[in-house]
Amino acid sequence: MPAGGSVNVVLQPILTWQPGTLTNFQYNVYLGTNASAVAAATTSSAEFQKQVATTTYAVTNSMATNSTYFWRVDEVLGTSVVAGSVWSFTTATDTIHGGLALYLSLDGRDMVGTNTYDRAGPPFHDGVLYSSSSNFPAMVTGQVHEGMSFNGTNSYVESPALFMNTSNATFLAWINSAGAQANANAGLVFARNSTMKSGLCFYNTTGRLGHYWNGVLYDSGLTVPNNQWVFAAVSVGKNGATVYLGGTNGVLQSTTSSYTPVLQGFDAPLDVAYNNYGQAEFFNGAMDEVCIWSHALSTAEIGQIFTNGINGVSFAGTTTPATNTFTWTGNSDAYWTNTLNWATNGVPGSGNTVYFNDASYNTGTQLGSNLSIAGINVSGGTHSFGISGANTLTLGAGGITASNSVATITFAAPIA
Repeated sequence: MPAGGSVNVVLQPILTWQPGTLTNFQYNVYLGTNASAVAAATTSSAEFQKQVATTTYAVTNSMATNSTYFWRVDEVLGTSVVAGSVWSFTTATDTIHGGLALYLSLDGRDMVGTNTYDRAGPPFHDGVLYSSSSNFPAMVTGQVHEGMSFNGTNSYVESPALFMNTSNATFLAWINSAGAQANANAGLVFARNSTMKSGLCFYNTTGRLGHYWNGVLYDSGLTVPNNQWVFAAVSVGKNGATVYLGGTNGVLQSTTSSYTPVLQGFDAPLDVAYNNYGQAEFFNGAMDEVCIWSHALSTAEIGQIFTNGINGVSFAGTTTPATNTFTWTGNSDAYWTNTLNWATNGVPGSGNTVYFNDASYNTGTQLGSNLSIAGINVSGGTHSFGISGANTLTLGAGGITASNSVATITFAAPIA
């Protein structure tokens, strides 16, 4: 860990690996920004970090942001050395994205059918909407753009297991409780199976926030008001957990529970609005901006995310398009010919490059008429972008530039 190809890795990660068949190995750890150099490195190379006796190595110096690193671990037994494979990961763009394991905006822009996209980056853990009676979670006005409402009976969202393998984590969401929760320990952001049980929930039927860690339920003592959006979070660190509850009036309360967190594999699916206990522990209300980190966020980081949410923007702030660029906002509908969908309030022409990024909504677009542009630039956390319909788009010499390597780009319209 981090898993090969991971993104949003914290700037000072702890590298972990599985041992060989023997328990008395030493391990030579190599780390660098050049794959070939790491593969060829020896203990005399700059890439050599340290020889350790355990299967973990804590990076001591802060890494560069948004950079790809390569690492290798060799097993050493006496004079015998077995070289390991070279793995890679990419650091986060900033500290708040570091360790981000899941981000479900629950916005319409991230919905396709009964799937809601994970914007945290690969490996993606897209959520699926569930209901035993076809009463699927419904789109509502959220605290940050759109959210989803849950009926408290059988509707929820489920993402694949995160496999974080951590003793520290942060769960948060904006929630709007529809009233007294009839179900004990109604789940908010929760992972549970036969071997683990951790996440953010209500405490019994008291109306207070609670959380589980390693199967133990803790009471925050913080009462959730009904029929209004509030910020709810739990940050589990090395000495226990801090639970936060904040209102749109700007008041952020917190309480702590002291304990030593046990390592959790997070090998269970992640459920939103459901504590998967088989006893109908569903949440009745609406939710928005569901996020999970594989480490404990600080009070300052929690406070910044809370402030961003009060102002109606995502956990990391908002991307404001420059008004002199043809950045797609999608504020009105899906059509390129609608000037309200562009930051310039105009329709792009043959001399213009168009931009799709984190400011973009309604990214399943249609042209509305035949158009010519200089090029397309896709960046940020956009999970998908597409053009459909019968009209033709003529691309100039700029072609398509995708600095966002994880976006799915679909052209169902003619491209010339």
